[in-house]
Amino acid sequence: PSPQAASDTTPPARLQNLSAKEEDGLVSLSWDSLGDASNYKIERSLDEKDWVFLAEIDAPNYDDTSTEFATKYFYRVAAVDAAGNIGEFATTSVIVKAFTANVLPGETAVITSEDSRISYEIEFETFGEDATCTVAKSSVKAPKNTVIGPYVLSCKNKAGDDLNEYKKPIVVVLQPAEKNSAGKLNVVSLSNGKSSTLPSVINKDQNNLSITISQPMVLAAVKKGSGALLWLLLVAALAGIAGGYLVLRRRANGPAFNDGPLASPYIPTAKPKPPSSETPHYVADPLEEHPLQSARDRLNRIPSADKMPPPAQPTPPPNPTNNPDVTKTNDPDK
Repeated sequence: PSPQAASDTTPPARLQNLSAKEEDGLVSLSWDSLGDASNYKIERSLDEKDWVFLAEIDAPNYDDTSTEFATKYFYRVAAVDAAGNIGEFATTSVIVKAFTANVLPGETAVITSEDSRISYEIEFETFGEDATCTVAKSSVKAPKNTVIGPYVLSCKNKAGDDLNEYKKPIVVVLQPAEKNSAGKLNVVSLSNGKSSTLPSVINKDQNNLSITISQPMVLAAVKKGSGALLWLLLVAALAGIAGGYLVLRRRANGPAFNDGPLASPYIPTAKPKPPSSETPHYVADPLEEHPLQSARDRLNRIPSADKMPPPAQPTPPPNPTNNPDVTKTNDPDK
């Protein structure tokens, strides 16, 4: 925490409107969010004396799936600020009713979430015994682009034991809120802060996605990539092409082009010495032997005709008339 947060000793205010709702063994807690709360601490008791820690979360709601039937529970929740100060606990209580099975022999039970966004189709053979199942909103942190969930299926038998072994797979159907959006979503399982994409079937006619699970898992539907990555790759490719073009331009225009702010680190930037009267107009390019120089670049570096040095004039043969050692004669035999 920051020095300012560390020096803060004022606890948050007491939470308001804490309530508990029970359905088929699932207890759902909710309360009003508090502006200066970073997290909320949740505890449970059977007698309001011995409190058991359940969780510390950042959302103003929590589902307790670890209850037993025909039992009364007490809950208390307190706000925790950034400095670690814990506010006064707010308390509530709820009675978990007796066991009422909704997964029965010879039937396929359809268990739906309260918002109707996800449903589980469960056959009796999945557990092989009477069971009561509910869909709970999971407290697992979901990705930012989540549009459905996260949810978890909670099932118990008559003894109140959690049923976590599936003898037969369960079909799960996720229903997006937006029309024609099923094909834009991925179904993921969430565990230990990581998400894994699951194979799903898209039903465009009913605008939903269905998957099959063979074990309990936290499920959510997230938006697929919006194409931003493709745009980034396209921009990177264009930047690479532009950079290559500038390098070729530098090579084609000689070292004088390399002394500016865009000079390539792979090209020598030293200017050649100016030509003297004793050297031809064409000056050898210091890049001539550069390992990145291509054959085409060498051809492009050949100077034009108007910059080529004039060709050397041939030396005329000696004139006999101007040579005193040669004796003039008209005799062809001499």
